[in-house]
This record gives sequence, structure tokens and C-alpha cells, in this order.
Amino acid sequence: MHVGVITYQTGHRKTLEITLKLLTKGYRVTHFAFPFVQRSKSAPHYPDRPHQLLDYDAGDFCRRAGVDYRPVEGWSDGDAAELGKTGEDDTPEVFLCCIAKIIPAAFIEGRTILNCHPGMLPHNRGVDAFKWSIVNNWPIGVTLHAIDEVIDRGTILFRRLVPIFANDTLPVLCQRAYDFECDLLANFDVHMDNLRHKWLVGDTYPISHKRIPKDIDDRLEAVFIEKRAMLMEATRPRVWRHEAAKTGALAT
Repeated sequence: MHVGVITYQTGHRKTLEITLKLLTKGYRVTHFAFPFVQRSKSAPHYPDRPHQLLDYDAGDFCRRAGVDYRPVEGWSDGDAAELGKTGEDDTPEVFLCCIAKIIPAAFIEGRTILNCHPGMLPHNRGVDAFKWSIVNNWPIGVTLHAIDEVIDRGTILFRRLVPIFANDTLPVLCQRAYDFECDLLANFDVHMDNLRHKWLVGDTYPISHKRIPKDIDDRLEAVFIEKRAMLMEATRPRVWRHEAAKTGALAT
């Protein structure tokens, strides 16, 4: 299988981890690398995932690893028309999104682009999904879905609950959830057949555009400890598995 990875033109942790997993599986991999734009500095947020920027040359890594490296100039319709063209007759059968970006509709049309969301769709859409799960006593989990032009919408392929243990600290749970996210995205092929079930995420489910309030974010570790027992109960695989089974796309 030929897999396209949507990434940045810079060293990037999630891209590196996903790519190494894909290469281990024997896939042909092409990086479609977009310019990285540093966001304006704001108040620090609790780090619920490892720092993503790494100090290595992305193009050089690809050359050494046997990965095709295709820089993309930007997000225009013209750039969208070029996505997937590798100078040969074949194009990637599927694209994996490894960046924090709402992909414009022109890039999605006619392509299957998969993303792994750090929350249980369709209920937990939007910004700070992992943190809102903790604050609202929602199940901790990750969702593999084929995207459309609206944030955290599209078609669900698979959901996976992230177990919580009685002695977990928040940093330990954050790392486990991130590892589950990378593993589910890298093993997308196991769940591709679930596209046929058309388990759609519609706009009937609300979406959060707001980050966690700073006063809660500043004490998120204490909030997690307070809520740990309730979150362990909320994350037990019972109702979620039943709901998914109704569509044919099982969650574990």
C-alpha cells in the first residue's frame, strides 16, 4: 500500500513515530510536507502530549529512510490539485493527517484522509478534547475517522478506550493516550473496512471551540486525581461498545 503522510517541513514527533511504524509494516510512504508556521505565543497550557517539534532535517530523514519527500507550498486550491502527485502514475490510496490543521475542502475531495482524534467521537468534538474528558467525567479514548471539511466530523472507523488505573498520574495517562492515538493511526489498515458502515459524525453533536479555562488548566493534575475514580468508571467498555455495535464498527 502507498500511504501519504500530511506533515510539516520540519522535524515532527508524531510524523516520525507514524512513519517508522508504517515502514516497519512494509508500506511505501510519501511525506507531503507543508510550511510550519509558529503560532503566536500565549499563556502556557498544560502539556497533554509530548512536545512535537524535533531538531532534525525532515527532507534528510526521508532520503535516508527511503521515504518520498514532497514539499507543498501552501493551502491553495492549486496546491490541493497537486496533492498526491508523485511524478509517477500511482498516488497514495490513503492519507494520514499528522498535523494540527483543519484541512480545506479542496484537499479532501476525492481522497480518503484519516485522522486520530484524542476523544471519543461523535460526542467529544473540538478543542482540548482530552482535557474536556477529564473535566466532564467523559470516557478517555481516541477515535480514528475519515475527515470531511468540518472539524471532528466525517466517518468513524474505530474508537478505542484508554484504560485508567488506580495509581495513574496525569502525565502517565497523557502519554498512554498519545501512544494509543499514534498506534491507532499507524494501524489504520485494520479498520479500513469499517468505512462501509457509514458511522457518520454529524452537526447534531456539539463542538467545543473553547480551551479549558486557565484556572482549571493550571490545576489539571489535581483535578484528575479528584476525578480519577469517576473517570475509571466512565471509561469502562460497556455502553460505548454497545452503541458502536449497532453500526457494525466495534469499539474496545
